[in-house]
Amino acid sequence: MILIDNVRIKCISQNSEQGASQNPEQEQTVISKEDVVFDFEDPEKGTMGWQNGWGSALEGQPQPQRTEDLKISGNSGSLKIFPNYKIGTDWTWEEAAVQVWIYGQQDTKFDLTGYKYVEYDVYIPDPTQWLDGGKITIGSAFNSDWFEIKTVGYMIEDIKSYPIVTINGKRYTVIHRSDAFNGNNLGRNHGQLVIRIACQNAIYKGPIYLDNISIRQNPTAYVPPTSEGYDNPASQTSCSTSNTSSSTIIYWQWVAPTVTQQSNQENNTNIVFDFSKQDDLMGFKEPWSGALKSAKNLRWSNDISENGLDGAIKLDAAFDPNNGWHDFNVGKWLGPTEGSPVDLKNFEQLEFDVIVDKLLFEKSAGGIAIKAALNGDPGGWADIDEEFNITKDTTSSSKVVLSSFKIKDKEYTKIHVTFKLKESLKTNTRGQLVIQIAGQNSNYTGPIYIDNVILVVSGGKISTSTQQNETQQASDQKTATEQKSTVSSSQPVSVNKNDKVFDFSNKNDLMGFKEPWSGALKAAKSIGWSSDVSTDGKNGALKLDVKFDPNNGWHDTNIGVWLGTKEGEVFDFSPYKVVQFEMYLPKALFEKASGSLAVKVALNGEPGGWADVGEVFGIDKNKQNDDVVTLTTVKVGANEYVKVLVNFTIKQELRNNKRGQIILQIAGQNSNYEGPIYIDNFKLISDSKPNTQDTGIPQPKTPVEFKDISKHWAKNEILFVSSLSNVFRTTEMFEPDKKIRRSEMIDWLVNCLGINGSISDVRFNDVSKLSKYYNSIAIAYNKGLIKGDGKGNIKPNDAMTREQVIVVLIRTIELLKGKININENKIAQFQDANLVSEWAKESFEKALQIGLISGYRDNTIRPQNACSRAEAAALIYRVYNYILQK
Repeated sequence: MILIDNVRIKCISQNSEQGASQNPEQEQTVISKEDVVFDFEDPEKGTMGWQNGWGSALEGQPQPQRTEDLKISGNSGSLKIFPNYKIGTDWTWEEAAVQVWIYGQQDTKFDLTGYKYVEYDVYIPDPTQWLDGGKITIGSAFNSDWFEIKTVGYMIEDIKSYPIVTINGKRYTVIHRSDAFNGNNLGRNHGQLVIRIACQNAIYKGPIYLDNISIRQNPTAYVPPTSEGYDNPASQTSCSTSNTSSSTIIYWQWVAPTVTQQSNQENNTNIVFDFSKQDDLMGFKEPWSGALKSAKNLRWSNDISENGLDGAIKLDAAFDPNNGWHDFNVGKWLGPTEGSPVDLKNFEQLEFDVIVDKLLFEKSAGGIAIKAALNGDPGGWADIDEEFNITKDTTSSSKVVLSSFKIKDKEYTKIHVTFKLKESLKTNTRGQLVIQIAGQNSNYTGPIYIDNVILVVSGGKISTSTQQNETQQASDQKTATEQKSTVSSSQPVSVNKNDKVFDFSNKNDLMGFKEPWSGALKAAKSIGWSSDVSTDGKNGALKLDVKFDPNNGWHDTNIGVWLGTKEGEVFDFSPYKVVQFEMYLPKALFEKASGSLAVKVALNGEPGGWADVGEVFGIDKNKQNDDVVTLTTVKVGANEYVKVLVNFTIKQELRNNKRGQIILQIAGQNSNYEGPIYIDNFKLISDSKPNTQDTGIPQPKTPVEFKDISKHWAKNEILFVSSLSNVFRTTEMFEPDKKIRRSEMIDWLVNCLGINGSISDVRFNDVSKLSKYYNSIAIAYNKGLIKGDGKGNIKPNDAMTREQVIVVLIRTIELLKGKININENKIAQFQDANLVSEWAKESFEKALQIGLISGYRDNTIRPQNACSRAEAAALIYRVYNYILQK
């Protein structure tokens, strides 16, 4: 049984609507609107128009009913629906969708301008009675022109740990949802509100209740029910009937007070928890009863302090080597009081240190996972990011950097974590920060410290230098002429020879991909090989000709490949961490199509059966980029395409050899898209270190802990580059904003990329053979990377301009990986293109084409600016990764 309750929609009164129509400019502002509310309080209104929509879980089931099963103080009625989730295996998706015409009249559109939230409560009867191991997915959408608002999955084993409320002798878990959207972008294009509740790998037949459904301009301060009713209930007004002369239906009911926006972040400064005061955990504690699980003795400690004064959080961990996820959690409410949400709109990322005993860590089996999340009502639990299987052999990346230090003859390993805050998490809907650390079949037993927890404001990474950071701006600078061959992606995923890659580079070779079972193509008319999205006309992609049905909420097409040596054979997924692929759609067709698209990746085959890897809904022209999906525009010849880059993390429980087939499912969600969809660069990305032996370039080692980069925008790139060579281990200061000299740049480049060559018979007027830079300069000269001034001078102490650096880097890439072909003129789009020297134009074109640079926010490339040491490190970092990918 599922209960739906308290559905509210703020709507326009008749007078307000007429006023808006008389003044078109007023429609662009937030005008006074009332909540449209489905509270099910009035028995005469019954279900208030709610009825079954679609879904296999509703087949043969009765229509929703108004009920007083949840009648308590402050609330009497709710909506009772009757799904039947019956499969319980293979992670099959079973959905129950209920819907209502917002105006109360069929085929009538509703003006959503000014609205920002859909809120509702879901009452799940005693989840301890549900099948273990499954998942409940809850979401909201607008229909009659489909728009996915928000869909969130909850593992049933997690739900069982949520608080239970007893109402009229029965136990329920209550999930309150506050799903944000931008009504100003939606306007008067949608007529229905839809609530969807789906299950996978779960068996349940009975009611689920919905209540307090609303569409609002501001989120409410959620007050959970108790056995006696709502805490501090507001006074209720009498329920009034709608104005029969207007198509606007106004339902009055109790509405909780609007949350006051927190302003403590408006000062644009970082929020820092450094635990520098003795015995002060700064509000961090066990976030809920039983949250420590694999650890005990949460306390303050100065064990890892050099001066004995500074501190850190300390826990005594004891992970179970037979448990794939044995976690403990610490949390902190960020607002002025527990339970209050905070506005994180000004913040860009979360950083913190996890410190372990080096000897114990290096001899322990298994790995350690680190996760951060936000929690609290009304938004509920939402992961910020996570990193799995951290061991002594983990390679430093932009998310995780490992280093060692020594205090009082004891060595520690520091794991510095940097997690980006997705835009969807920056809303004023949660208030608690939770850090979760888990043993993944690890037998580590010993202290774990947490220190330097920092919420970094947007731009907070940027140093006081006036130089802007290209790395930080790259995502903002993707242009309509960005090529398919770009190095950039939405995640810093290393690619190496252990990855399994389907690049369709051989003509007419689909590399085993085909229709996985009879009738699986459904929405696609054909499957084939094509060079349509190839910049040189030689490389290819898999092409599907699709025609989605706009009257179908899930009209899918499926392709698959057996990964073993033959069909039906199991495949060992244990080395692989991520499934990544690119999807290309003609831009004009994609942007004019109604509805949206969804993509799903699954594993199949015996004995494990079907299992979803990941899925994402609501892909349309308004889709916001996040850690899973990135949309960009690319141009191939005269044609523009929308490139959809998808990254799905393979869950630990699927990384075994129980299945052998991988399935890609693309679905239209009430979409009328008709045309080609191309799939390219489908990859299973390995969890192992990048293999650098084939390239001859150095393997990353322990980075140098410079003292002057902790808040610098290029910190991660500097740390990574410093791990490649001993040339950086001569000083404690990096001086990131200092101009880089020619001798330094050449020395870094030669050593970080492992370039070898002859140093004999090379003489320079201004570089002595006794100089520490002589060998690197001589190698670079003999390899043609530098040419000097033609008079025997290298000018080693001169600052390098950006165009000089770019020329040397492109020569280096072509030395190691072959010539880069130029497909079109990219420089012309930048307003200072005329400042690029003639001899540097070709190198700039190539650098733009492969994504080595992308320009600044003001549409410049600044070729004559001096290059800083930080910028040089960031560029070498990109060259290193480009060489690995190639």
